[in-house]
Amino acid sequence: MRYPECSRSALAALLVAGLLSGCERQAAGPTTDSPLESATLRGLDGLPDAIQLAEGQWQGDLDGDGRDEIAAVLVTDTGGSGRFYYLVLFRQTDGVLEHVASQLLGDRVSVDSLGIADGVIEIVQLEQGEDDAMCCPSQRVERRYELGDDGLSLAGKQSAPERAWGYLVWGHENRSFATCGKDREAWVVDSTAGSLLANLYEEFAIEPYEPVFIDARGRWLGQHSSGFGQQFDETIEITEIYRMEREGWGCKLDIEGLVFRGSGNEPSWRIDVREDAAILSSPDGKLTWTGSGRVSDEEWVFENGEQRINIEYRQEPCRDSMSGAWLSHTVEYRIGSDRFSGCAVPGKLDNQD
Repeated sequence: MRYPECSRSALAALLVAGLLSGCERQAAGPTTDSPLESATLRGLDGLPDAIQLAEGQWQGDLDGDGRDEIAAVLVTDTGGSGRFYYLVLFRQTDGVLEHVASQLLGDRVSVDSLGIADGVIEIVQLEQGEDDAMCCPSQRVERRYELGDDGLSLAGKQSAPERAWGYLVWGHENRSFATCGKDREAWVVDSTAGSLLANLYEEFAIEPYEPVFIDARGRWLGQHSSGFGQQFDETIEITEIYRMEREGWGCKLDIEGLVFRGSGNEPSWRIDVREDAAILSSPDGKLTWTGSGRVSDEEWVFENGEQRINIEYRQEPCRDSMSGAWLSHTVEYRIGSDRFSGCAVPGKLDNQD
């Protein structure tokens, strides 16, 4: 059965409304009747609400499970000068179109072609070269993306995801990251959900190209293929942020051997949680609980014979009420009827990157 082809505006409207019905686009991979017919979209995690379909859809099996993923290019326009293009993947399961992953392609870029072959998405786009205005990209760039456990990432030579501490600079001509020891410096690709990296930098940097501390997770790649990125010997693709701050411990934070560290203000307190202990420091002194306290990844309970402490540790963005630092987790602890909440950051265990 064949269905009429939908215009970009019609399909975009259906995407925004969360319903896709009776539409077909020509595929640049295996061709079938449209899998979007009568499917319901389950929200695009990490993307702004103001989305439009920039191109058609493409189909192909990216993870080797025998089912086609569906790739589309969406553009967000939230009212400013920027128009951010995303490569977005869907998968159909039991008649429901699920959002699988997203990858930022850039601001005011132009996608020339896209295809799926041998488990890889191949995309050709125009980006801003060294002499280009933001409105008028002319630098031709070819990239290949693959689907893994952490979502979409650049295919080819790359390291395993690892923790990286250092200083970020973000702007049109310089998007760089330098490690705390300044032993590595790389061009930055922002693969965080909803362009979180770029958005936070814009908030924290007071001056253009001002270095701002970040604690992040990413992959080290080879040299960028075009533009200003070619000035660096390597590239880092940042996928997660754990901490960004103008004031605070920065590179000096000691969290070796911890599962996480939490802290709060008024009164000031800090709690260090290990696999076999919890240590609470406050103006009243230091309390220690030992033993295995993990109930789940989000709940910890320790007892020291006299007191019981319940700790909840959740992956929810948090702002330090004194410094304004952004942290990836929240923490709350309870001792009897006393309850305190604050921000937290994952620690560094020997078996983690």
